[in-house]
Order: sequence, then C-alpha cells, then structure tokens
Amino acid sequence: MFFARIKGVALRRVAAVLSQVGLTEHARKRVGVLSGGMRQRLALAVALLADPPLLLLDEPTANLDVAARRSLLDLLRHLKQGGKTLLYSTHRPEEVVALADRVIVLERGRVVSDGPTAAHLSRTASAPILRLRLAREHHDMAATVLRAAGYVVQLNCDCLRVTIGRTNKAAPIQALARAGIAVDDFELEADDHERD
Repeated sequence: MFFARIKGVALRRVAAVLSQVGLTEHARKRVGVLSGGMRQRLALAVALLADPPLLLLDEPTANLDVAARRSLLDLLRHLKQGGKTLLYSTHRPEEVVALADRVIVLERGRVVSDGPTAAHLSRTASAPILRLRLAREHHDMAATVLRAAGYVVQLNCDCLRVTIGRTNKAAPIQALARAGIAVDDFELEADDHERD
C-alpha cells in the first residue's frame, strides 16, 4: 500500500498484484520474515503496481533455491505471454532458453554478441561453462592467466565464466592455483539448455 500511494496507484490494485505474484496469503507479514523467493516476488509486485509495459530485471533468480527459481521463472514467462517486455540479465542458460527471444552478451560493458536466442545457443550449446567466483581485484589477472592457457573467458561483476571441455573440468581452477589466485567458489552451468 505504501508503494501504491507513492506511485499514485489505486489501493485496490495491491490485492490484484499480490494475487498475481502468489503472495495473497502473506500480505500481512513483515518483509523481514519472508523467504528470499517471496522477497523477489514482492519486489516484482511493487514493479507491477503501475502495470508497466517493460520490466527491467537484474539477476532476479540469484540466491534462490531451485523451487523458488522455477516458480519465479513461471511467473515471468506468464507476464511475457501477457504482453510484457522483459529486459533480463542472467548467467543461467536455462533462463535464457525459458524467456529470451534475443540475447545480448556483454563483457566489461561492451556488446560482444547480439542476436536471436537460437543463434546464441547454437554457438554455446556444445561447451559447458565453469563459473568461478574470486576476489574482484583478481578478475583481470585470472582472465589473463586463463586466456593464456587457451580458455575463452567472460568477465562480469561477480564471477568469471570460463568455457571448458567435457573432461578435466577442474583444469582452470588448477591453473589459477598455480598462479597463486584463490577461487572462492565455483559452479558448473548446465550445458544442455534443458528447460525447467
């Protein structure tokens, strides 16, 4: 109701939007007690109050468990089918498959690829991606080390995405360890582009 007043939206819209994002039964709860998935849905509800034609979403499924991610993707797919335009940033191929008609790949703020989803997937479908999290101040050096070892590396604000082979998947981590660069965490992205 607070955000509806700020946006000049009729208060009756609040109930409709909470229902749309599946939060009706949680309407009286404080934000602090909501799960991560519910908070993401609440943020989406606030964005939907004024019924905008375009939604800008920056990694909306980050830090969500599998069930919450699926649920949010289903909701976004429904909004897209209802005519909303989604400008969506993600590093998860399965989300690209689920939602995107067009893919723009950025590296260091520059467009390195722009085209239909199918073309993007055909270029990337055959190679798994290793997502490496390390201290941001080591990103440039790590990218240099990995490129010198023959890997294709994409930089973003929170990790390095390294295109790897289907065997010896730990080799990039080992190369960084030899260079004295610690990897804090890693994740192997799905390489088969399965739909949720």
